[in-house]
Amino acid sequence: PLTVPAVVIQDPACTLDTPAELLLSTGARSVDHCVEGFCSVQASPIGDATAIEGARRLWSSLPTIHRNPADLPARADAQAGAWMSIMGRAGGVVHGASHGIGYLLGGGFNVPHGLTSCVMLPAVLRWNLPANEARQREFMVRTGLDALRPLADHVESLFSGLGLATRLSQVGIGPDKFEAIAAMFDGGPPISANPRKVTGPKDLLEILELAR
Repeated sequence: PLTVPAVVIQDPACTLDTPAELLLSTGARSVDHCVEGFCSVQASPIGDATAIEGARRLWSSLPTIHRNPADLPARADAQAGAWMSIMGRAGGVVHGASHGIGYLLGGGFNVPHGLTSCVMLPAVLRWNLPANEARQREFMVRTGLDALRPLADHVESLFSGLGLATRLSQVGIGPDKFEAIAAMFDGGPPISANPRKVTGPKDLLEILELAR
């Protein structure tokens, strides 16, 4: 219990020396929390509300920080968005394959944690479309994004506009590693909680191909 903080102070000035890629990709990770949380098979009203508000703040603040790194209000807004992005998970909302494959990429292939979301979230959204197209569209409507475009395109545009990788090839992961990554899936969460059921390595290979 003594390792759990009693208070967390979010001071945007403390982030000014954080390397840009680390800061922005951490923000991208929070976008992943919002999107996968809202699209979760265990989505909840409070999780939806915090995911939507977190996403709205992040979609606005991250490009502002990229354009003007000295903008402290934007950094504070991003911190608030990141905090809200995880509130659903605190209430039991499970994430999906973007997070799960990200763990495999990070633990097995040294891809930084934030960048795993940048390269996997668009691909997972495209693969999940047959299972949750309506939910993805609702996310866009509630965050003010153009619902005539796929959510995956919005996410990919956001990340690439921040100068971040959006393809596995951009983080040093080629097709020669796909089978090894797919073989690491042990059948457990969060991949097993993905909105479109992942039945085994074959499905993971399909998702990895979409991120190629």
